[in-house]
Amino acid sequence: MRVLVTGASGKVGSAIVKELLDHGHTVVATDLRAAEAPDPRLEASHVLNLTDAAALPPLMKGIDAVCHMGNRPGISTLGEPLTFNDNMAATFNVLHAAGNAGVRRIVNASSIQSYGLSGSHPVVPRYLPIDEDHPLLAMDGYSLSKRLSESLCEAFTRRFPGSQAFSLRFTGVKVPGRDERSRRPMTTEEGERHRRLWAISSLWSYIRVEEAAQAARLCCEIDRPGHTPLNIVAPKPITPWNADWLIELFGQLPPFTRPTTPEDPLYLGERAKAILGFAPTLPRSSKADLS
Repeated sequence: MRVLVTGASGKVGSAIVKELLDHGHTVVATDLRAAEAPDPRLEASHVLNLTDAAALPPLMKGIDAVCHMGNRPGISTLGEPLTFNDNMAATFNVLHAAGNAGVRRIVNASSIQSYGLSGSHPVVPRYLPIDEDHPLLAMDGYSLSKRLSESLCEAFTRRFPGSQAFSLRFTGVKVPGRDERSRRPMTTEEGERHRRLWAISSLWSYIRVEEAAQAARLCCEIDRPGHTPLNIVAPKPITPWNADWLIELFGQLPPFTRPTTPEDPLYLGERAKAILGFAPTLPRSSKADLS
């Protein structure tokens, strides 16, 4: 299979490039910036801005699938308008060019922030743990761009009969051993700050980068017409949570639809396992190695 990967120099995009190449696929890469050390196995690598619609059609010739990871990863200092506008333009342009070129397989980088339960303006969950049927309640520019990217993918599958699109609702993506915290114990203050950060960003859920890449590859390889959103999460939280933390975050304890322990994730990945056979494993190393 010949796959175009957008955002190929980013954390998840570069891992997807490696995963696809390791499994015998041909990869064309594109990003806003060139990779520091591009894989010599790449068929081609392009530097371009996905908001430039005219630049995309030439890249789609002979492509079988697109892994669209080329979005701004968060608001940070860019502000909500630029984050939202760039992400929406990039996703629409990629889907438009792909559809017109006859590409019928899309893997879209969505986010668990599309549920609106975490990020800069969190809302109270309708229920816990969260499956893909929970309503998408995003309110800030980044989370909304992810929610609406899924609407664009759904429209893509309506416009081009027989096409398929997966929206992967990635949680916090971890690169084991990359962070300095993984090589030294955290102080109590650092640990508390770390817990709060992960509460706000992902309800203590995570996924390792190599497993996020595996999920994307499996989506390229499976036949499943229509639009399918999937939570891509590890089978355990990054740290055991408790009810007091949930009350601190939401002002109340959301209702639970099943018995759930502090060792269970608050975002469910069961549908990805059922559809893709995707089953992320627990690392053999300690919890701190994920920091």
